[in-house]
Amino acid sequence: MEFLDEVSYYEQRFIRLADAIPAEKYSWRPSEGVRSIGEVYMHVATGNYNFARMLGTPIPAGIDTKAMLASANDKTKVAQALKDSFAHFRSAILAVKDSELDKEIKTPRGESTIRGAFFLMTGHFGEHLGQSISYARMVGIVPPWTEERQHQETTKPKPSSLTSPPKEPSAKVTGIGGVFFRAHEPKVLADWYRANFGIDERAWQQQAGPTAFTPFKEDTKYFGNPSKQWMLNFRVADLDALVAQLKTAGIEVTVDPENYPYGRFARTHDPEGNPIELWQPAEPK
Repeated sequence: MEFLDEVSYYEQRFIRLADAIPAEKYSWRPSEGVRSIGEVYMHVATGNYNFARMLGTPIPAGIDTKAMLASANDKTKVAQALKDSFAHFRSAILAVKDSELDKEIKTPRGESTIRGAFFLMTGHFGEHLGQSISYARMVGIVPPWTEERQHQETTKPKPSSLTSPPKEPSAKVTGIGGVFFRAHEPKVLADWYRANFGIDERAWQQQAGPTAFTPFKEDTKYFGNPSKQWMLNFRVADLDALVAQLKTAGIEVTVDPENYPYGRFARTHDPEGNPIELWQPAEPK
């Protein structure tokens, strides 16, 4: 459930920030009549129990939300209260069935659905996380995640205008000598490539031409299915003719309607779902 991801995000932020605040600062407050640092955290913890009760999960025996606020200056108790309350709140969320999301419930803002209450809850988390970050900075504490990012930025190697590009080796490879990959049914797959693309795995003689050798970021969406770690790109002389041939064989092909400066493209998949890109290079000018 997406809502659980949001709750986990706020949980980690609150717990890490509470841990970063020195114990002697838990009683600090920006002015009289305003919650202290510790009271904000305890307010979040008691809110978790009350939110769980709104969703139909009662507050555990032995938990007195009003009494919890009396321990707001005790860093150890506050930290444990946050962890326990978030664990209880997660259990309450998991107990909600998808079919109950539109069920009417009472909230501090009046009647709403459980789905609508989720927005109220994340708003509550966001409000008090922002408040806690402001309090932390006012007492000289940088949020841990910000400190980590700043450290990464300062330790990242700086590009130098004096750095020369890497030299090419004197001995080079002359081309792709083979493409080897695992398959569930290797012979069936080899026969499919031979029948539809004319590729003989024993002696495939390629025509001379350009070959792109391009690593992509590991989270790229260009390959389609994120579980596939590679994609074949075949140069073709007549894209339309090959596409028509594949479609006649019952193979689904998607042609990119745009003509790029470097050619035209189409996309298909082999029987095991591996992505295949077909490329008809542009005629040299």
